[in-house]
Amino acid sequence: MYIFSTWEWAVNYSHLFYIPPSPQYQCNSSIPVPIHKMLFHAVALTFASSLAAAVSVTRRAAITDFNTSPIEFTWPPARGFTNSNATAAPCGGVASGVRTSYPISGGDIALTQQTDLENVNILYTNQSNPTKFHAFNSYSDSILNISAGHFCQQAPDFANLGFQVGDDATLLIIYQLEGVERYFYHCADINLVESSGFNAPVSYVCGNYTSTLDVASDEESLHLGSDSNSNSTSGSHGTSATTSSTGTGTGSSSGSAASESAVASSGSGISAAAGGGIGAAVTIVVIALLLVGAYFARWITIGAGTFGRKNNIVLNDGDHSSVSSAGVPIKHAHA
Repeated sequence: MYIFSTWEWAVNYSHLFYIPPSPQYQCNSSIPVPIHKMLFHAVALTFASSLAAAVSVTRRAAITDFNTSPIEFTWPPARGFTNSNATAAPCGGVASGVRTSYPISGGDIALTQQTDLENVNILYTNQSNPTKFHAFNSYSDSILNISAGHFCQQAPDFANLGFQVGDDATLLIIYQLEGVERYFYHCADINLVESSGFNAPVSYVCGNYTSTLDVASDEESLHLGSDSNSNSTSGSHGTSATTSSTGTGTGSSSGSAASESAVASSGSGISAAAGGGIGAAVTIVVIALLLVGAYFARWITIGAGTFGRKNNIVLNDGDHSSVSSAGVPIKHAHA
């Protein structure tokens, strides 16, 4: 559904607030328009703009907007996605499929976000086809807020977790869309191979390129199963540092300024749309008070369609005619 912007609404409908000039000002363009008339026109246009801002609320993303997961595995590949079952734990209602060969140690998990997300967690299990959410284990800090872009972090060190070469494992992302209470689930299936000499068969971006990245502390993070949290997610409050033992790409800092902004906004408890609506409402109240004051000052007369103080008509002799992005490290596939 298309929503007028505030400026479009003001331009298209401000004629409803138009005040015809008095005859004396039509006759002689050299006579200045009284300040209160200009003020009233300005107030009317501001009122129209504020009213439009109050009713124009930005629509947030819904899961049905997406044909692929809002946060997608770039590496390793995901098992699949259906938006109708994305809330079904533990893997969004998609059965396991072809498994990707994956290094037992030193692997990357590369993700692509299509929209703003909240409470993102990356989990793992040693089960080939898990049927319960609690079969999974956490190993890194939760991501409280992340915007559209790319995110990359180290995978679990499966060798240190007791896995053997040849074992199957399943990775899981759980996440929330901004402003949506329900969690969504998305899985990837892997088979562990020797790390030595391993090269990913696909190219992928491994770096943190987002305008917002707010990572929880260990105390705030989700802890599930045999938690092996080694803080391998980005550093606290969005300072990212992703390392890799394969390929040429490395992660980079997403920027402290952006992360500080994310922390401030996430702690305010008021969305941008709500804040805009509050601001517009305050503006409308102020304008209403100005109009009331203008009425009692006799700048506005209601009833006869006359605005402003009455003046004697002054006629003037003569003619009265009218007047994608460079510099992003990419891990390349090797033959």
